[in-house]
Amino acid sequence: MRAHRERSLCTNACYYCREKKIKCSGDARCSNCVDHERQCVYPKVSRRRRKQEPEGQHVLQRRIDRLEAVLNVTSTSLPIDVGFATPASDKEQHESVNPRLSETKEDWGPISVPNRDRDISASTTNTQVQAPDHFENFDSPRSSNISGHLTLSSNCTAIETVPPTYRSHERERRSLIDSSEAFTSEEDRSEEESLVASQNVNWEHHAPNSWLSICSGPGIAWITAMTSATDFAKSARSLSLGWTRRLKLNSGMIRDRAPEPEPEQAWKFCKAYFEGAYEVIFGIVSRPAFENRLRQQYEANCPDDPSWYAMRNVVFASGCRILSSNDPSMTFLESQQQAWRYFENALAMHTELLCTPTGLCAVQSLALMSYYVEGLGSPALEYTFCSSAVRLAQAKGLHRQSATCWQLSESETLRRSWLWWAIYCCDKHISKRSGRPSAIDDDEISCQIPTTNARGCSVDVALFTCIIKHAQISSQISRRLGSVKALQGTSSQLIETIDDLSKQLQRWYDDLPAYQKLKVGRNTAPTPSTTRFDYLMYLHTAYHGSLMSIHTIFSYPWVGAIFGNEKSPAFRAQTLSSTRELAEAARNIILTTKYLGIDGASPHWLEFSYPMFSLINLFICLLKAPTNQSSLSDLALLDMVAGHFAHMEFVTSSELSFPFTREVAALARIVVSRAIENASTSMMDAFNMIDLDIEGWNVFSSAGMDESFL
Repeated sequence: MRAHRERSLCTNACYYCREKKIKCSGDARCSNCVDHERQCVYPKVSRRRRKQEPEGQHVLQRRIDRLEAVLNVTSTSLPIDVGFATPASDKEQHESVNPRLSETKEDWGPISVPNRDRDISASTTNTQVQAPDHFENFDSPRSSNISGHLTLSSNCTAIETVPPTYRSHERERRSLIDSSEAFTSEEDRSEEESLVASQNVNWEHHAPNSWLSICSGPGIAWITAMTSATDFAKSARSLSLGWTRRLKLNSGMIRDRAPEPEPEQAWKFCKAYFEGAYEVIFGIVSRPAFENRLRQQYEANCPDDPSWYAMRNVVFASGCRILSSNDPSMTFLESQQQAWRYFENALAMHTELLCTPTGLCAVQSLALMSYYVEGLGSPALEYTFCSSAVRLAQAKGLHRQSATCWQLSESETLRRSWLWWAIYCCDKHISKRSGRPSAIDDDEISCQIPTTNARGCSVDVALFTCIIKHAQISSQISRRLGSVKALQGTSSQLIETIDDLSKQLQRWYDDLPAYQKLKVGRNTAPTPSTTRFDYLMYLHTAYHGSLMSIHTIFSYPWVGAIFGNEKSPAFRAQTLSSTRELAEAARNIILTTKYLGIDGASPHWLEFSYPMFSLINLFICLLKAPTNQSSLSDLALLDMVAGHFAHMEFVTSSELSFPFTREVAALARIVVSRAIENASTSMMDAFNMIDLDIEGWNVFSSAGMDESFL
């Protein structure tokens, strides 16, 4: 008998073996990880669930069944009732008109009755006559003609010879059609289609002042008209879908919690966070207080609670991401997966943070989670998390100035105030970038900006105050230029608003100390400063990004066309001025991309949002005036920022890939070359948008939509 050799099969390989594409032993720590001294981590094995049929398919199936029933009834062969013959006195006259009437009933062919709008025609084989008014009772509004058997009177007018069996079938058919019409009326049909779409498609809304405005229907129409590039819609769709996938998690949550790090590793993560994370400038967590409680957690095994569990795991995740991003032996995906395990631990507490009795620690945890998901390697969930943090902070009264009757210490009052303004800055920054409404009404805030630090807090008061004041200007930009109420105003009102906001922003920038301003030239490196480079970049992109947000309303032709004042001198002057400001702000941001180091811990607004916003804005300015003296240098800047995104694609192993940037840079070069050859001064005088309303500018991107939605 042949002896069979037993083999152990590993059905779930660890991350390291998967990356190297080698066989995994499946042990608690596999042999390959032991040999290469790597941490052995296995992905969680999820049970295969039976794919459930979307509920929307049942709705479609019911409609199909109704239509099939209608077709079956109308196609049923109908018998002829002898009782519906013509009177004997008229028989000879009928036969003289059509000899076929003297034939047997079995030989009769159907005589079609056309629509009343058609001409009456007759032949020896097929007689078509106009139906009288009393025949309309049997004529379906959905049918242009009915097959039946007719006899002709002496004056050749048609009379009904419909048998009772046909009438019963007809009543059944009409009842089915009526029920189908009631079910598929315009209102019900749109509601049904909306139901199906909402269940099967992940919709994401982007307002007109978002950088994704170029992917709206009017935006695509204008770009296509200016470039003659019929495939631009496909590129815009690729960009929209590529970013939409980053706005939601790719897998189900929550998985089994990961074990927390050993004390030695935990202290490394803690040190990396407080010394490397850019959000520590906001003083969300006091380092001495956090380290003291963490020490008690490991040494005395103190009782745990959801808020503290979530807070320390977010800090672990941030510190782990910073350390692993600086490790050259780890890939981008590996560093994100390792850090994400700790963030999942914190995310598991999200419901308890919001729905159970909690203290200030819960607000701090949600704020930390909001800043964590702003990292380049994380799903862009900051809009949702920050909204949760805002609501919980408002529920605890952080937006109000502490009253004497609250009996809070000065240190506690300062901590509450700094925490509120940290959340405020995050919310306003997100709202301005995305074009979505803010969760904070500035008129409801009475909390004053502190002028001193709380005990044990290392906030840079001067820098943080500058960021807060800019966030307040950003709030005005979103409310006075991006709201529906603002966009329903006249162009003259918006011109005054733009002038006022531009002056406020310029005063804010002029008041910045010299060491907080980033000066970048064409051939020079950034000016050395005592301020961290990422904080300088925050202020730099905040200023120029706000300038772009202010001026897009008149610079984007598909947005400015709504006012219908293209021939107004004031309108045209503002359009030219806004276009110049938009182009210059975009250039100042693009020039800094060559100094950016790409890793998973970098905030995506720095690495992605502002560079993409600048690329799109400079591209639009080039299309509006392709023969300007700066056109050739602007083409080089487009290539530069496209190179930045190519570098991002390389570093992330194509995890973050946006071919749209290269396609836009190439398209701009073609347009400029064509314009120079034709010696044209401008490719656009005015943009005529037909039937455009406020909502026409919006973009609804989705991971499941087709090109018709664009």
